[in-house]
Amino acid sequence: MEETKTPPQVVGGMASFPCTEPFDEAPYVGTFQQVLAMNQHRLVRIDCVIGSSGVVSHTGVVHEVGKQYVVIRMQDSECCVVIDIFSVKVITFLSQV
Repeated sequence: MEETKTPPQVVGGMASFPCTEPFDEAPYVGTFQQVLAMNQHRLVRIDCVIGSSGVVSHTGVVHEVGKQYVVIRMQDSECCVVIDIFSVKVITFLSQV
């Protein structure tokens, strides 16, 4: 049987695949994956722990959410950053300006 893929949406000049993971079902209810999937295309700041005590912040638009990662499009450039979902500690939702 041939698998059909959902066509990408174009957001900000970049292809964005709609979230197809069931993040509104167990075991994802109440997780960062669910929160990010519900807020795709919103401006966020994501704070991540790097190593044992380093914190790195990334600000951008939620572009794609997977089971183990989130992709954000950086606010001041056309670059994207892929973030390990398990390093995410804080998500701040920002007002779009």
